[in-house]
Amino acid sequence: AEPRAKPSADDAKARAARFSSFRQAVRTTTAGAAAEPAETAPDLPSHSSAHPEGDTTP
Repeated sequence: AEPRAKPSADDAKARAARFSSFRQAVRTTTAGAAAEPAETAPDLPSHSSAHPEGDTTP
């Protein structure tokens, strides 16, 4: 494969700006998720289902 041509100064600035905005967006998304974790499961196990796993009592 042939080596790539060196990007111009304008190309380098545009690429840096895109990367910076992408990194900022990712950081904002990650910070928002860390600040407000989504509740996927209760902290304490609750037996609200009719037959939880391991429970053989009717």
